[in-house]
Amino acid sequence: MASRAELTPAAWEDLDAVFATVLEVSGSATVAGEAYEGILAAVERALPMPAACPSVAGRTGVPCDYRWVQHAGWLAFFHAKRDVLVVDRVLWGRSDWMRARERMASFTRARPKR
Repeated sequence: MASRAELTPAAWEDLDAVFATVLEVSGSATVAGEAYEGILAAVERALPMPAACPSVAGRTGVPCDYRWVQHAGWLAFFHAKRDVLVVDRVLWGRSDWMRARERMASFTRARPKR
């Protein structure tokens, strides 16, 4: 059980980009704010049981400790560190996630075996 969530600088930049993108597309600061807050609320809902969230390893076969929560089309990727849920990235569902997945897969193929 995590007692609090922390976002990395990259995750904060991602959230700023979410706000800017939704503002540009919708023309509404209210709608952009709701998207921003919705992502943060999804992260907070994961605090009591982060292990119940889908795992990257389970979905891709890539060995890692990352899990995610979803809000609308965005995925917030996190890992648990003691009692802290650390959010590393917030990505737009299909396009960003597929690029990240390909990078992870190529990284694991390139790693030397021990």
